[in-house]
Amino acid sequence: MKRILIAAVVVIAGGLFFAQYQMTSTVRDQLDKTVQLASFYGQLSYDDVSVTPTGNLEISGIRFSPHTVDDSIRMDKLVLETDNPWVLYTLSDELRSGHVPDHLALNVVGLRIDPHGPLMQAAVERQGGEGMMTQLGLAGCGDHSRNAGSATGGAVDIIDMSLGYQQTQGGSQLDILSRVTIHGQNTLTTQLTLDPGGALNAFNGLQSARSVALKSAEFQIRDQGAVQQGLEDCARETGMSVEAFQKHHLKAWRAVWSKHALAPDDALANAYKQYIEHPGSTLELTIEPFPPISTEDRYLSTDPDYLSGRLNPKVGIDGGPLKPFRISQTETTAAAGEPATGSLAEPPEPKPAAAAPQTAREAPTGPATIAVNELNRHMHQALRIVLNSGKVLEGRLQAVEGQRLQLQRRMFGGNMVVPVNYSDIQTIQRQ
Repeated sequence: MKRILIAAVVVIAGGLFFAQYQMTSTVRDQLDKTVQLASFYGQLSYDDVSVTPTGNLEISGIRFSPHTVDDSIRMDKLVLETDNPWVLYTLSDELRSGHVPDHLALNVVGLRIDPHGPLMQAAVERQGGEGMMTQLGLAGCGDHSRNAGSATGGAVDIIDMSLGYQQTQGGSQLDILSRVTIHGQNTLTTQLTLDPGGALNAFNGLQSARSVALKSAEFQIRDQGAVQQGLEDCARETGMSVEAFQKHHLKAWRAVWSKHALAPDDALANAYKQYIEHPGSTLELTIEPFPPISTEDRYLSTDPDYLSGRLNPKVGIDGGPLKPFRISQTETTAAAGEPATGSLAEPPEPKPAAAAPQTAREAPTGPATIAVNELNRHMHQALRIVLNSGKVLEGRLQAVEGQRLQLQRRMFGGNMVVPVNYSDIQTIQRQ
């Protein structure tokens, strides 16, 4: 019996060794072909290929230097993560037969790149310069030169990245998780929960499903030094103290929103204020679209009022309770570096009291004016709605629900049904 057990162990160990050798050899052959193809663009090299006991495939010591510029990208490891060795060894056959594993992830460990080198500068130029998110982060910081060095004091950013998925609930739910960590700066984590609408297929991925729908999304940014380093760099750039620049930045942050004709409400502004005033915090944003955003949706409005109602966004700080927030469209704009009216740091001077706007509940009952409690008698009729902000919405009344109505509007070449909160309405009239 003992000899049988020993023989079995030897056979299993030999089988695992052969499978590992075969897999690493196949991967090396493919990598060598990739190195040859890449030689037209630059010098690509790697150190080793290995398989871990947990079922991960690792390629270590990756380096790429393009011929056209004096720059390079280095990576400690590129890891294909699976649930176990069996999944890894049978992965190629399973994919060829159209089967998708319950879990896969691709991890980049120790990516080293110069944020001010030619490669990154070319990437920024292709993006068309600074986007709105970059403008918000650098609001009030002079010529935006605070990125002259990384938060760790070196010239090279060290980045870890992960992108993976997990099928749950018997394949009826798909979770997609990504995480990007810039050492000494921050970690951005994103999790999307999808209803795939059917079984996944290796040949065409999500396209094989009947209708993919986004059920929820979570975004977390955990500060690991970027906030404090940014405040210090920008304070030095603008000649202010750190405390003074905090207030200046919050004003300029408001001004960037205003420049894009948008206005965040107090819930979002206060959460961001806490994040900036307490370095090391974690800012969390979530959305739960209702109904879920589906690939069958022919049109999706970019109107912020519509999105705030459809996406049900919430914000929180450091694991505290999540609070609903809204982003509204405005007519007023301001330069990105100038104080905006109603900033967090210094509230505007109080103005003389004015007569409160007449709401839909208090609207006169003339022949062309409709009160909220009368809406049920005007289903599918054309309405003209004036919001408290002065914006005018026109469309057909589709539904009356709790504290809001549903209005069908002609948008983006088609018809869309958008929610309108009663609290935002000044008057309702028939067209």
